Formats: sequence, structure tokens, C-alpha cells
Amino acid sequence: GTRPDDGSDGSSDLALQVLEACKRLGRPGGNCTVRVHPGTPQRLLEACAALIRTGIGYPAVANEEPIIQGLIEHGYAPEHARDYCCVGCIETQIPGKQAPWADGRANPLYMLSVALFRGQDALTGKQVAPDPGDPASFEDFYQLFISLGQRQIRDLIAVADGQQRGHYERREEFTSPLLGALLDDCIARGRDMNDGGACYPGCFGFGSMGIASVADSLMAIRQLVYEQRRFTLDQLRHMLRADFVGYEAERELVLRTVPKFGNDSDEVDQLAVRVVTDLAAEYDRHRTPEGGHYFMLMGANVQNISAGREVGATPDGRRSREPLSDAASPTFGRDLAGPTAAIRSTAKLPYHLCVGGNVVNMKLAPACLEGEA
Repeated sequence: GTRPDDGSDGSSDLALQVLEACKRLGRPGGNCTVRVHPGTPQRLLEACAALIRTGIGYPAVANEEPIIQGLIEHGYAPEHARDYCCVGCIETQIPGKQAPWADGRANPLYMLSVALFRGQDALTGKQVAPDPGDPASFEDFYQLFISLGQRQIRDLIAVADGQQRGHYERREEFTSPLLGALLDDCIARGRDMNDGGACYPGCFGFGSMGIASVADSLMAIRQLVYEQRRFTLDQLRHMLRADFVGYEAERELVLRTVPKFGNDSDEVDQLAVRVVTDLAAEYDRHRTPEGGHYFMLMGANVQNISAGREVGATPDGRRSREPLSDAASPTFGRDLAGPTAAIRSTAKLPYHLCVGGNVVNMKLAPACLEGEA
């Protein structure tokens, strides 16, 4: 990545040696991340590609430009923003200057389903939100979905806030003297890292799962219900309640004719951009008890599987209880225009708004990566 002081390239022979050590060990575990930017030397990029080509699963390649931009926009000094690291998997941390932070998960596809089913949980039939009636236009439906998504965020933050507030109010009992001694400026301030001693307070992130599932579902509603009027909302709900059983032809129509995120189709890609922008804005309105940020992430680990069990069939053609799409990646099997198109779609997302960290996973057949070309 870049040097903290002046933003010039900070890569060295040590980075190449780390990658070579990983290659020799051949161990498919642990985390190794390479921060890249427009000035990253070609030899380092090729060393990354050579290691990825072995099938080992890393290094993760992190585009640092939007992360540094986002950190600066959130009030971090440029020299500290350029010194960020990825802690754990992809979570953004300022090493030596920031208290540790935690994260949780958010399921916006569940709220889209609630919006479509007029405030009901489609699986249980329970009324979890007021019945808004049927929105007259797609814009009305979108605003209903976003308002429910923002409500979900506030509910999640209320839980996280409650969990953290008790520790913060009793911070003299929850001290970390060893870790605090290693963080600027705990010693200079004479305060524990949990008591405002660190340069920056810890943050709390929420991984918003299923971004592609949400965008694909919104696209299906816009095209088939509001634009082409192939179905009414009531007919769509009926098909989804039946989990598409008896409606296989209608499901094929959804799968084959509606644009999907991951194919460089601006129509649906910009819906994904809009969703991320609107949800990230809600996180930005809140602060932790310690004064840290609530950050949006686009990550799931494997929890998009368990999250999918909470959601019935959705308008994108996904069947009931199936997994959501993974993090910021296209829905599996829906990106049919090749890896370059998938990358072009995912590159449109406003990652600088999701400073917590983001994931795009891609798997390629080994034959695709044979030879130097």
C-alpha cells in the first residue's frame, strides 16, 4: 500500500518474501492481504497472481483508495488513514491508534420481503411492521423498503448500543492496561483505551448481506410489476408464498429476462449503488457510546446461509430459505457475462461509504489460470 506520510508506494522486497513464504507453505488457511493502488509495482501484482493461481485462496487483494477516502471523510487524519490495516478478515483498523471494535450482521433482503408482504414476515405470517398497502409506483415501493431497512438498522444499533453502554459506563472496571500501553495516546493522556485514551475510539460495523439479492429483487419488481405489468403485487406474493411451485414458467421469466447484478448492466447495478448509499447514510447518523462510528460493511462470512433461512422466496427467483448472495458478490450462477463484467458491476459500488470493510469473492476454474498469459 501507500506510505502514511506522503502517500507514495510503500511496497518492498519483504512483501514479495511474505508471498513466497505463503506459496512454499501452501497452507489454505490464515489471512494474508495485499493493499493495492495505482502505483503498486507490476512485480508485486504478478506475485499476488502467482499465489492466487495455486488455489490457496489468498492473498486477498484490497483496493485501498476508497477505504482511505472513506476514512478521511469520516474524520481520520490522512496520515493515519493511509496507515490502516485489515484486522481479522477485512475489517478496517488504524493500528496502534484505535481501540478494538466489533461487528454484527444486517439482512436487508428480509426487510424487502416485509415491504412486499405488506408488513408481514412471509414465513411466519406475523405482522412485524404496519401494513402500508400496495405502493402505487416503484419509487413508492423503494422508499418503503428503505424506510424498513433504516428501521432494521436502528433496531440493530439499539441492541449494540445497549451491549456497549454497560461496559462504557463501568469502564473503570473493564480496563486493558497492556493493550492500552501499546496504543497512542493512552499513556500521554493517562487514560485507558476504553476510557478515551486511544487516538480514535473503537467502531462497530454491520455486515449488510445479500446486496445482489436485494438489487436483483428490486429490478424484478420494477420491470415485471411496475413497467411491463406482467404481474400484480398480489400475484407476485402468491407465487412467492407457493415458493414458485406451479409457477416454474414465471420463475424462468424472472431468471432469464430480468437483468442481474454482476453482468455490467447499469440498470440493476445502479439499484445496488442506490441501496448501499441509502443504507450507509443511516449508519452514519449514529455513534457508539464511546463516540466511534457505526460503519456499514458488505461482508457475510458464511452467515448469508443462515440469513437466507429467515427469508421466504424472493422476486429475484430465489427459493424460500436459500442462501442470500455473498457479501458484495453477484448472486451465484447469475453472473453469466464473464469475470470482467462481474468485476465491472462490483466496482460500481460506493465502497468509500462502507469504511468497515467489504468482500467480493470470485472462484475460477484452474484451467482459466494456466500459463503466464
